[in-house]
Amino acid sequence: MLCQTASQALMIHRQGSVIVVEFLVADLRDQAAIDRIGRDLDALIARSAVPKLVISFENVRHISLAVLRVLIRVHQKTDAAGGGLRLAAVPTSILQVLRMVKVHKCVSIYPSTNQALVRF
Repeated sequence: MLCQTASQALMIHRQGSVIVVEFLVADLRDQAAIDRIGRDLDALIARSAVPKLVISFENVRHISLAVLRVLIRVHQKTDAAGGGLRLAAVPTSILQVLRMVKVHKCVSIYPSTNQALVRF
């Protein structure tokens, strides 16, 4: 499965039983775009019996707090469905924000997508 989503900000493909989500945009601060991304991720989770997601931040340079809310919601939904969420390739500046708000306490963060895939 390789597809671009309605938000046009995500590229999604499957690697075994894991869905890999890559952001195609560097700036994730537009609320309307973040809302579309959230709906796309919710739809992915709803279509998966046991949703295992790796979200790569490799192309991202800026995020807003709304992205953090989406990540927490995705974590809660994947966890409730018996799956999980892993974050990968998070730039240092964004990693610092994630640590400040303690996202790393509930969502595992890996240096690369491959390392996150191995953990599932």
